[in-house]
Amino acid sequence: MSKLTPHEQKTLIEKHITKAKINWAHIALGSLLKNGYLGKVLTFNFDNILNRAYSLDNFFPPIYDLKVLSEEYFTAIPNQSIVHLHGQWSGFQLANSDADTSSQANKLKNYIKNTINTSPTLFIGYSGGADAFFQLVEENFIGQHRLYWIDYGKEPNSNVKKFIEVNPNHRNFIGEQDADKFLLELAIELKCFPTELFKDPIKHLKEICEYVNNFPLNTSESEIDVLEDTKKTLEIADKTKPAITTIKLAELLHAKKFETIINQVKNLDLKIKPISKIVASAYLSKALIFLTKDESQFQIHFDKAISLKPDFYQAYADVGTKLISSNKIDALIKAKDFFENCFTINPKIKDDTIIGHYAIALSKLARIREDKSLFEKALVQYENALKIQPEHANHLGNYGNALQDLGRIKQDESLFEKAFVQYENALKIQPEHVNHLGNYGNALSELAKIKQDESLLEKAFVQYENALKIQPEHRNNLGNYGNALSDLAKIKQDESLFEKAFVQYENALKIQPDNADHLGNYGSALLGLGRIKQDESLFEKAFVQYENALKIQPEHTNNLGNYGNALSDLAKIKQDESLFEKAFVQYKNALKPQPDDADHLGNYGNALSDLAKIKQDESLFEKAFVQYENALKTQPNKTYNLACYYALIRDSEKSKINLLHAEKHDTLPKNSLKYLKEDTDLDNVRNEPWFTELLERLKAKEEAEKVA
Repeated sequence: MSKLTPHEQKTLIEKHITKAKINWAHIALGSLLKNGYLGKVLTFNFDNILNRAYSLDNFFPPIYDLKVLSEEYFTAIPNQSIVHLHGQWSGFQLANSDADTSSQANKLKNYIKNTINTSPTLFIGYSGGADAFFQLVEENFIGQHRLYWIDYGKEPNSNVKKFIEVNPNHRNFIGEQDADKFLLELAIELKCFPTELFKDPIKHLKEICEYVNNFPLNTSESEIDVLEDTKKTLEIADKTKPAITTIKLAELLHAKKFETIINQVKNLDLKIKPISKIVASAYLSKALIFLTKDESQFQIHFDKAISLKPDFYQAYADVGTKLISSNKIDALIKAKDFFENCFTINPKIKDDTIIGHYAIALSKLARIREDKSLFEKALVQYENALKIQPEHANHLGNYGNALQDLGRIKQDESLFEKAFVQYENALKIQPEHVNHLGNYGNALSELAKIKQDESLLEKAFVQYENALKIQPEHRNNLGNYGNALSDLAKIKQDESLFEKAFVQYENALKIQPDNADHLGNYGSALLGLGRIKQDESLFEKAFVQYENALKIQPEHTNNLGNYGNALSDLAKIKQDESLFEKAFVQYKNALKPQPDDADHLGNYGNALSDLAKIKQDESLFEKAFVQYENALKTQPNKTYNLACYYALIRDSEKSKINLLHAEKHDTLPKNSLKYLKEDTDLDNVRNEPWFTELLERLKAKEEAEKVA
């Protein structure tokens, strides 16, 4: 710069200064200065950016150029002023050569000494190089007040480091700081940002207009009062502020910046419905984040949402929708309650998604509780959803699932047939939907078990295979295909089908090795083949699967009960009392969470009865009788086990009553004719005329079914 004339220097600098944009650091400095947090701003820069930045806030501090100002006036410079230490670009002199800066430093010595020792000082954007000014600071700072050195670098340079180390308790270095961010955060912390221009630009401009005298020119029809016209324009803009605010809030909501919206609440007019609705939605969205993490925070934010919009039925629906992804009973009960509140607020909801999700909450809870009335309510909701959207594949598929589950509980073939219709309709719309294909297979498989119908299982295989062609690693379809193969293998006593089932379970477990259901079902398939082959090694393998499953879900009642069955079966083969005792433990564990489960009670009774026969122990027979009676409290028509008990203790009449009762209510074991012929528990009544007549009726029924 020393090679250029003063005029050339000014011309060069002017080109850059006129194009320079205002930095946020300058705006923050102006706000801090205006609000009294800074005394003076001292700068080496020649530009007018500080002045321009401050004027944005309608703030015009005095500006002093110490390059041309006589020293005798330095002490008269007031607070809330801008001080150019090396001159201004528009001034007559600039200190930009080494000689100039050295000379200027000598001139500034007393002023700098006085400034840095009479108040705390903050250096920012200054390198602290080995220049004449830094020497002034180094030589004259006596430490009466704290000094802060803010730097972009992580560590100070050698000059600054040496200076700080004189007393690091009072000379504080803060590294890795961007000037814009640092000063903005400081201004925000001190509550002097945003400035009026950014807080309320229309109000800011209206206030500026009030500083202007009335427009002096007479107006005619073709002329405009410029000032009044501007004021009217601003007034119109002021009235549209709620609409502008609403648009901005909507954009924030879409961008999921919920906390940003909530932080603005104190500055928003919540009496304006669109604004209060968006804020309520922000509180709801924040509540949903806390839903499964922090109950207290969830409730605080949810209550805020409802207080802003008491008719916000969608809020209850959104909470219910999020909760139905869980399989935990507490979450599903809560989901049901939220949906019921939703429909209480708006009984005439026509949103099929909300109705469908309510149906899912009801059906999932019904499945866990095996509650027929809840299933019936769920079916009504699915039907309501399908009236609105008759070709909604998910509603159709979920409706099919609920019909299937209720059909399984009620052992009602007509419900399964209705489920098949729903799956077929869903698959017309989405023919490659693997869940609908798999669930259709499940329904066919469930009905096949009830009817002991091989053809239904074959149809189920088709659905599973179609699903697995599309998604070969769908673990549920693999596992359920394994179940269906195992079921058919048990009916046909077919070892090759069992082997195919094992492959499906192993494939499912490669994908999810800690799935307790797949492990348990694999165990049951091994048990099924073990029973056929009377192979102890298969029983042992089944035990391993059950034990692995129970490590993952220790209270899985089906796995506990089936493990008990496996132990009991091997105990009968080996005539091993210790295995019976182990089986009893599993049955008791299964009955802790579900003390009224008729199947577990009946199987426990059978195991006690089997050991009683081996030991000829009347007390064990009595214990078995207690289990049978308890089972009848839940399923009063399943009297077959009780009939066997009476046959064993040679009470022919009571055995007859219970067997005929089971026949009447269709609760005899599957493949009844074969089962009754082979069940040794009935040997004591086998020669009774009524028993012979029963077998004849069963034979005639079986033949009639074959013909049909």
